[in-house]
Amino acid sequence: MVTFFKREDALLYLLLLGIALRVLVYLILPPLGDSAQTDVIQFILEKGRLPLTSELPAAGQPPLYYLLASLFARFDEPGSQKAQQLLSLLLSVGSLYFLYQLSKQLLSEVLLRNGSFLLAAVLPSFLLGSLTVSNTALTYFLGILLLWVLSKYIHQPSQTHEIALAVVLGLGILTQGTFLVLGLPLVVVVALVLWKVDAAAKLIFFRLLLFALIALTIGTYKYLENYYIEGRFFIPDPAMASEPLGTFLAQAGTLYSAFWQPEAEGTSSSLSSRYLRPVIFLLALLPTLLILLGFVVKSVSVLRFLSKLKKSNRTYFAKRLEEGTWLLLLVLTGVWFFRNASPATAMLGLSFFPLMYLLYLGFRFLHESAAALLQVGYLLWLGLAGLYVLHYGLLGFGG
Repeated sequence: MVTFFKREDALLYLLLLGIALRVLVYLILPPLGDSAQTDVIQFILEKGRLPLTSELPAAGQPPLYYLLASLFARFDEPGSQKAQQLLSLLLSVGSLYFLYQLSKQLLSEVLLRNGSFLLAAVLPSFLLGSLTVSNTALTYFLGILLLWVLSKYIHQPSQTHEIALAVVLGLGILTQGTFLVLGLPLVVVVALVLWKVDAAAKLIFFRLLLFALIALTIGTYKYLENYYIEGRFFIPDPAMASEPLGTFLAQAGTLYSAFWQPEAEGTSSSLSSRYLRPVIFLLALLPTLLILLGFVVKSVSVLRFLSKLKKSNRTYFAKRLEEGTWLLLLVLTGVWFFRNASPATAMLGLSFFPLMYLLYLGFRFLHESAAALLQVGYLLWLGLAGLYVLHYGLLGFGG
């Protein structure tokens, strides 16, 4: 089994596995989504325009997903959302494809790379979340696309890549407000890249100004409307939880459960809940520890990088700047979760490849410590992935 994962072409087969699982889930599960967002889509179909902030509970949210979903909703039968779910399927496959591209370009050790990509291919919280009839699918896609464009920009600085980064950020802001959190970090990244290529201070200022103008022009329409009508830029999402989750340990347990659980609401199977779920939560301790280990290892190297920022060559600078940005995204994701007591869908999309990278680093630590440790750890990880695939099979057969 492990021999297969040592093959260069195994990554492509894992991509195909992930696509096949997404198509399977699309075919066997009814569309699951947020009724408040569905009301907005129905309003667009009936009125031919976007609702004003005051007209519907979810009308204060950024509208890009609603506009795209309304194009698919025209083909739905009364009472069905299957055509809208097709949009989610396409976005989910697109998210997986860009994770495949990032893995192929940035993770060099084949066995470890293929093992970490398996997380994206089979993890139910990521797969099922990206197939809901809601803006979650679009936020995942745009978050991962943003990381892909950011990687291109850091390693191949050009104004074309810079504008593309601003456009994707703007589209993200037009989809979900949590993308606004990325504005300042991305401005800092752009400034550091321009500084490293010896751009003049005046040029850096005007390029940053252009970057901000592009992103804000594309993304802030709904926030300005909210302020004009309601007197505030941000309207709470009616689907977002507002109840506190208790102590830090309770919140950490909730996060652990939400990330590794085999089912989402409405997708459970009796056999899976009874037999697979306890084993999955037990086995998931291993990748969790490997991810935390990878975070510690990479945090140390990023801190060392910051101490010699000026002296680093451009190749080393680009690699460490990108890794530092990934760690920052993970920290922002954690802060968002613990402050808002709810999953941050945009932040999960942005942080998913960094999580894969930390798992990759955890496997590399095992490999450098002892080959036997890697062998055991890898087999346990494959066992966990196999249980997830079995869970999808049980859903297909109604078990």
